[in-house]
Amino acid sequence: MNPFATLIPRGTANALFRALTAALLVLPLLLVTLASVPALVVLPFLPDGSRRADRIVRQLIVWTRSLAARGRA
Repeated sequence: MNPFATLIPRGTANALFRALTAALLVLPLLLVTLASVPALVVLPFLPDGSRRADRIVRQLIVWTRSLAARGRA
């Protein structure tokens, strides 16, 4: 049982929970994105590196879209 059930309307509590969840998930996504920057700078100069860099960017896009959808749903 939610101890704040009487203080916050249910719709507002759900929206607040989704916003907080999305905010917490942004931090790991940001960390992964920043950690990927050196690879994205170097990979295009290696054999078959452009394809691997493209896969990294596409995966980051998928994760970002998933996070955005979770915040809206």
